[in-house]
Amino acid sequence: MTTKIVENVPSFGVAAVRDSFGRRKGGTAQITAMIDDKTFTTKVDVITDRCGRRWLRCSCGAKRRYLYVQNGKVGCRGCLGLLYWEQTAIPRDRWREQVARPALKAWRRAQRQSGART
Repeated sequence: MTTKIVENVPSFGVAAVRDSFGRRKGGTAQITAMIDDKTFTTKVDVITDRCGRRWLRCSCGAKRRYLYVQNGKVGCRGCLGLLYWEQTAIPRDRWREQVARPALKAWRRAQRQSGART
């Protein structure tokens, strides 16, 4: 099974539409991107919150900073089932055993040898 990783999927952020909207509060933006040497064009809803920040609306209705393009579909990480690389590298319990506990033991040993109190 191949894991879909965010870093390997083309994306576009709210900054891509920021300049074209000027002072307008929201609406629909047309985004054109080059993906695998092909031009991909899609329309995305842009919304503005009470603080004036712009967001892209995903097809699921959530407001997001970034949307991703995979197999011709546009969506957020949740819709496309994407994970960050860090989430797939080492399972959490293995990370704790291989990295965190040995580092904590080494730090405590160094504290004891230096005579410092913890």
